[in-house]
Amino acid sequence: MNASIIDGIGLYDSWEAQAKDAKYPGKRKIRWEAFVGWEQCHQLQCMVYKTRTIDRSNDAYQETVTDPKTGKIIHHCEEPLSKHFGHGSAKPKP
Repeated sequence: MNASIIDGIGLYDSWEAQAKDAKYPGKRKIRWEAFVGWEQCHQLQCMVYKTRTIDRSNDAYQETVTDPKTGKIIHHCEEPLSKHFGHGSAKPKP
């Protein structure tokens, strides 16, 4: 469980889960990951609600980020995991 304090006292919860398969070595053991909850959005400077599922066994990636104030979907991505690259820390450097 994560908690954040922004402009006073505010509690935000989230959870993460993983499923591992011992047949695979090292980091490849993690075959499924999920995140549901609140995360700081640096671009908007506020907390947003995010759901993300990574399923390596079925080559699937799904992520949805929602603005809690408006209910508007800020970002949605659903694609094969093998096509999901160039995001986050994997972005090309200028």
